[in-house]
Amino acid sequence: MVVLHSAVTIIGRTRSKVSIDKEITVANLFAKLNLSEQSFVCIKDGVPLLGNDTIFPEDEISLLEVFSGG
Repeated sequence: MVVLHSAVTIIGRTRSKVSIDKEITVANLFAKLNLSEQSFVCIKDGVPLLGNDTIFPEDEISLLEVFSGG
């Protein structure tokens, strides 16, 4: 049996990588990583995901930190 792990790249003030090995919603991923949904955008295949979207083990995900400026 092959176990797939989703690669989640966190890009912001610092850069890191984590993996997940089972389905998880975007909201639950943010909670698990202790990140704010208001501070990061979850991207899959160039498309932003919402909190209720599901991430699967075979997905490549980026969490991009957003900054406001004036």
